[in-house]
Amino acid sequence: MPDIFDLLGQPAAANSMIALSKAAETSFRRPDLEDHFASHGVADPDQCIDGLMAANLLQAYGQNFGASLFGLRSALLLEALTGADIDIVYRRMRRLSGQEEQFELVRQDMTLMFLKALVERPDFGRLYICSPAINLSKKETAHFRYGINQAEKRTGQRPEVLVITRPRPKTANGIEAGLAPFEAVGAEICFHPTLHSKLYIREPAQAGGYSMAIVGSQNITKTKYLELGIRINSDGTLINQLIMYFFDVMSLATE
Repeated sequence: MPDIFDLLGQPAAANSMIALSKAAETSFRRPDLEDHFASHGVADPDQCIDGLMAANLLQAYGQNFGASLFGLRSALLLEALTGADIDIVYRRMRRLSGQEEQFELVRQDMTLMFLKALVERPDFGRLYICSPAINLSKKETAHFRYGINQAEKRTGQRPEVLVITRPRPKTANGIEAGLAPFEAVGAEICFHPTLHSKLYIREPAQAGGYSMAIVGSQNITKTKYLELGIRINSDGTLINQLIMYFFDVMSLATE
């Protein structure tokens, strides 16, 4: 195997790999790839590409060629070594590894995003829902029920669901409007007359799992307004502080 340091120690080859990692296309025909390397100053593109292929920095995608995952990571490290913003490089490296951003801006569909995460990752043991207004659509109710059922199958026990909301009129069957899906899974529901906070948290099951919280402006209901929130992924310290806040509010609520 060719020495990677010798290959990427050549500025033209290094610049070619960095540019390749930023390209919109993920693979190229061999002649186009050679043109790409030549345009960045590589004297012998054919030999350079063969060397990068042998070092697993490039790989074949069918009849085309492009950077391998190892090549993309190497290009990111090259960027960092040549003065790129470390925070940006770190975030791009996390995305390559399939990891969520620790903090994400949520501009719309906060409710659906939270509920879909229950289906995609049913490794939760407790849910905290703090919302003045609650009114799930049929689709959102289906996501909620399926997520609860999958989590129960996975852990052997039904997840605990805690809800804080504002008092609301009761329907003909005696259940507060909008709360039927939560009543159906045995949620503990409390009421606070001046509640305005919107907070949604999933806590891992005892066997482990994924922690996530969304703090924002949207109630857990359909909205016609412009909304904004922050999604927090796997930040145990901050999420624990939000859980403490939830219990502070709950202590002032009525069942």
